[in-house]
Amino acid sequence: MQSINELEGTLKQALGWHKSRAQCLLQIVLGLIMLRTVNLKQLACTISGQAQIDSNYRRLQRFFRKRALLYHFTG
Repeated sequence: MQSINELEGTLKQALGWHKSRAQCLLQIVLGLIMLRTVNLKQLACTISGQAQIDSNYRRLQRFFRKRALLYHFTG
């Protein structure tokens, strides 16, 4: 759990995001690794907490609607 908290802190600092957004991104990444799918309905099942799966699904939709993830190709 300590490693997860450290990764969350690193993401928060590197991206300049609020803690809840960094947590959401971290849970998305962990879900992608576990499930090996990009299906948001399935990823919603992997998000921890007390919220219902449908609420998690809407959270994921909002995350991707409001956040432009920038990435760079090297090579």
